[in-house]
Amino acid sequence: MGTSLMQLGPAARAQAIAQIQGEGPKRSKYGNHKTPYKSRQGFKRTYDSALEARHAAQFDLGIETGLIKWWLPQVPFPLPGKVTYRADFLVAWADGRLSVIDAKGHDTQSSINKRKQVADLFGIEVELVRK
Repeated sequence: MGTSLMQLGPAARAQAIAQIQGEGPKRSKYGNHKTPYKSRQGFKRTYDSALEARHAAQFDLGIETGLIKWWLPQVPFPLPGKVTYRADFLVAWADGRLSVIDAKGHDTQSSINKRKQVADLFGIEVELVRK
């Protein structure tokens, strides 16, 4: 059997009650903030971070200036073991190049490994952009 709330000290009791009631906003693991953005291409989505949303806005500006033909968010790459790597962006440049881009404030070993698998399986180097 568990411990009664009444057996806890005042600070622990207050903390337990706050957790039970779900008080306070839950902070994301890496401190990112979900950010909505409506593309000039017509799609609206909530990006996992403000960094991703800023890049989406920059890609829209690239379309307006003629540097970019089009871009897509969240492009999936199937990997072995029923795993999927989702790159943040696929960009078609006006000069004919294609870029797969990932915007990261904090990189993880899992993400590094998945990018290596994408390079090995598809011959695509994922470009990493930071803050």
